[in-house]
Amino acid sequence: MPASRSATATSSAAVIVRDGQSREVWPGFASLLEAASGQPVSRCYQCHKCSAGCPAVEFMDLAPDQVVRLAQYGLVGELLSSSAIWTCTACHVCGLRCPNGIDVAALMDVLKGWHLAGSEPAAVREAAGGGQRPAPAERGTAIFHRLFLDEVRRLGRMHELTLMGLYKVLSRDLFSDLAAGMKMIALGKLPLVPRLRPERRDVSDMFLRAKIVSGRRERRGGGAR
Repeated sequence: MPASRSATATSSAAVIVRDGQSREVWPGFASLLEAASGQPVSRCYQCHKCSAGCPAVEFMDLAPDQVVRLAQYGLVGELLSSSAIWTCTACHVCGLRCPNGIDVAALMDVLKGWHLAGSEPAAVREAAGGGQRPAPAERGTAIFHRLFLDEVRRLGRMHELTLMGLYKVLSRDLFSDLAAGMKMIALGKLPLVPRLRPERRDVSDMFLRAKIVSGRRERRGGGAR
């Protein structure tokens, strides 16, 4: 069974975050995130090389080095409610620049996955607000992320018209770029019917294997004391 937060926490220390409020430090969260992502979160010594090379940092509310620092502190609510985890383009420049081999994009993938699937360990759920996880800061991006992955898993490739149609309905942004979309359809840039190829089963199997591996990592992390 997943460890409770009281079992993973080893300190009652607190930290002042940028809104001036005091937050309780939860050291055990770093171990849970390390197990789920395979990244050595505890090795970060804040050299800021990840943020210096990030092409999307100017659009983030938290720079990559701040994401890692909050993870070390165990400030789960701040991480799950940030826009940074959705703004990240997963270019992995941060991982290439990090002297300790921490791929911050992989951490953000785990946080996004927990948010979308509701698969976070019980201790994380408790720390994030007792079962009520924060709403995604970038609602449209979160919707697009979920639809994109579902589309690739089902079809083995992307079908843009299906993706954008579903996105428009779920995001309630129906008409913002309708003219451009109709022009692309008229020019044959957006195929009306997706091509179903045999390789889609291989892609679906990849998703299944990734889910199994992720579950094993999280169970190992949840059992840590």
